[in-house]
Amino acid sequence: MSIGYKRALGTSSIFGVLFIFLIMYFGLVGPVDFLESTFNKMIFVVFMVAAAISFALLIVLTKRNKDTLDERDDLVEKKSLYSGLFITIIYVFVLCISITFSFKSVGVIDVSWMYFVALSTYAFGFFITGILKIFYYRKLN
Repeated sequence: MSIGYKRALGTSSIFGVLFIFLIMYFGLVGPVDFLESTFNKMIFVVFMVAAAISFALLIVLTKRNKDTLDERDDLVEKKSLYSGLFITIIYVFVLCISITFSFKSVGVIDVSWMYFVALSTYAFGFFITGILKIFYYRKLN
C-alpha cells in the first residue's frame, strides 16, 4: 500500500466524519438556533480543529521521501484534485441554489446557512478528493 493511498484513506475518513457531523448537528440544531448559542459555535470549532490536527498528524506520520513517489502517484494526485474541485464546485452550486429556492417565498436567508455552506464545503472538498484518490489508486491496480 503506497503512502498516497494511506493518506487518501486517512483524509477521507477524517473529513467524512466531519462532513457527516456538520450535516447532522446543523440539522438537529437548526439554522435559526445555531447562531443564538455560543455553545453551538464552539462545538463546530472544536470539531474543525480536531479534524485539522488529525489531518496534520496524518501528514506528519506519513511523511514522503522523494524515493517513494512515482509517476502513478502524480497521475492519481492530478486526476483526483481536478475531479474533486469540479465535484466540489457542483456541490456548492447545488447547495446554494437549493437554499435560495427554499427561502424564495420568505425573502430572507438566515445567515447561519452561510456558516454551513463554508464549513461543509471545506469538509466536502477534502472528503471527495480523498475518495477520488482511493478510486484512482484502485483503478490503477
